[in-house]
Amino acid sequence: ITGANFDELVLTAELEITPADIAGISFEDASFIYDGSDRSIEITGTLPAGTSVSYENNTRTNVGNQEATATITGSNFNTLVLTADLTITPADITGITLEDASFVFDGTVKTIEITGTLPDGASVSYTDNTQTNVGTQAATATITGSNFNTLVLSADLVITPADLSIIADEGQSKIFGTADPEFSFTTSGFVAGDSEEVLTGSLARLAGENVGTYPITLGNLSAGDNYQIQFISADFKIFPASIEVVIQPDMIETAWSINPELPATVTVMTVDGQFLELPVTWDVSALIVFTRGDYILTGTFDLPSGILNPEGLTAEIVVTVLPKSAPEDIVLDNNSFEPSINQNFIPIGAFNVVDPFDNQHDIILAGLELDNMYFEIIDGILFWSSAEKVDGRTEFNILVRVVDRDGNILQKEFTIRRTRPSVNDIEIFNTFTPNGDGVNDTWGIEQLRFYTGARIQVFERSGQRVFYTEDPDVRWDGTFQGRELPVGAYYWVIEVKETDEVRRGMLNLIRK
Repeated sequence: ITGANFDELVLTAELEITPADIAGISFEDASFIYDGSDRSIEITGTLPAGTSVSYENNTRTNVGNQEATATITGSNFNTLVLTADLTITPADITGITLEDASFVFDGTVKTIEITGTLPDGASVSYTDNTQTNVGTQAATATITGSNFNTLVLSADLVITPADLSIIADEGQSKIFGTADPEFSFTTSGFVAGDSEEVLTGSLARLAGENVGTYPITLGNLSAGDNYQIQFISADFKIFPASIEVVIQPDMIETAWSINPELPATVTVMTVDGQFLELPVTWDVSALIVFTRGDYILTGTFDLPSGILNPEGLTAEIVVTVLPKSAPEDIVLDNNSFEPSINQNFIPIGAFNVVDPFDNQHDIILAGLELDNMYFEIIDGILFWSSAEKVDGRTEFNILVRVVDRDGNILQKEFTIRRTRPSVNDIEIFNTFTPNGDGVNDTWGIEQLRFYTGARIQVFERSGQRVFYTEDPDVRWDGTFQGRELPVGAYYWVIEVKETDEVRRGMLNLIRK
């Protein structure tokens, strides 16, 4: 410091400038999809004057990751070092396709290929991509590369059947009743060295065995999965067969009254040598199963449409009806009856024949044997049919004959009991009116007619006997020695020697 008036003053001091920090600059991570070019990262922000930047490890082309460094320096600044990740990611592969493909079977191996251009560094591999026989499989193409995402494509590889022509031969036939022949045919369309040896199964025809025409069908004939058969049919004909000989069935036996089981079919031989069982209808009009013996029956054939009988041959069979066993027994459901003074036809009981084989029989009395004269059988009912008193008898023996439809005879003796009221139980009327009016004009005790040794007497009060008879069928008309007796009371006495019984009572004679 100087001045005219001053001594010069000299002062000293130190002036220092320090480096500045760099701010506002950044170095960010960066990611790029692989495209084959070099990739790098740059700082962002404005460098201060007098500074510069340098990079290390800051270039990359292929897929991967690395740490890049940016160093910023300047004489007036502190050095700034920044780092960031430089990343290259795989690229997607585009423009490549794998399309479904279909081939007709020809015996060669078939494959599918991708279409489009592979990028550099990429390659393709295939799986399930070969097929020879008919079928469908999913083929896979896998495209890989270090700088690319793996691309997997799939498509159907299809082998369709080849057409095979099978033509049934014309003019095939058989005779009715014979087995079908093996149907013949011709083929065309085999490939890859195949022949009819690959065929399995056989042709068939429309079902039916009657005479006529039937279309031949493919049946179960097959050439395997590698062929689609194109079938052309033909007609198969069945011609009728003619009967030459009838083989007659053996004779059969049948129990009496049982209709035999006749054979439903009879064997015949045709002109072409077939043995056939043909249904037959038998004429059984001559067969009487209720009469033993041999019967020849004739049968006519029920011909199916495929059989001819130009000679009109018939079937014959001998049926033997065996004898029937005789009835086992005959029973009477009631064997007693009470006689009647008013009627001579009295039902007694019904017969029942024990016969396990027949229910129709003739039941008759065996002539005049035993006491048959007093009885009669009508429709299986036994009747007393005699006007005779046959006094004194209470039991009668009859002989009954049973004849069945086969002529067998069974005879059996029966005892028939006639029940009589006791003498003491006989109802005796105590009044009668002999006045000629036709009502109660006589008096009698006819019930005694069934006893032997009966005496009937009537007395007047004086003890004079005015009526006497030993025939109970004789009745008193109220007269004595031709004159009418007066009205009054009379007394009667009956005696029965058979039973040693005596009864007495009073009788009123009334005239009006």
